[in-house]
Amino acid sequence: MWGEVALALFSFLIAAAVYIMDTVHNIWVCYASYVVFRIIYMLLITIATFQIATNLSVERYALVFGVNTFIALALQTLLTLIVVDASGLGLDIFTQV
Repeated sequence: MWGEVALALFSFLIAAAVYIMDTVHNIWVCYASYVVFRIIYMLLITIATFQIATNLSVERYALVFGVNTFIALALQTLLTLIVVDASGLGLDIFTQV
């Protein structure tokens, strides 16, 4: 139960860090928010992996986590293509003060 509460709390904190990075135009605040985001994200991944691993047998670890990693990398690549590529959204980069 505490793992799921921690997942919810850390997810909220990650959302707040990303929102701060989007709305604030000060580069140092964005850097600090990114550091907080990465720290919480790595902690969140650790908790989520533990929650998944508690319900698996040892023989299925490689299959589950290998497939999860592959799907995550495929989605990250697709999202990068959509957001950055000129034929996709082609979003502009705004300057920070």
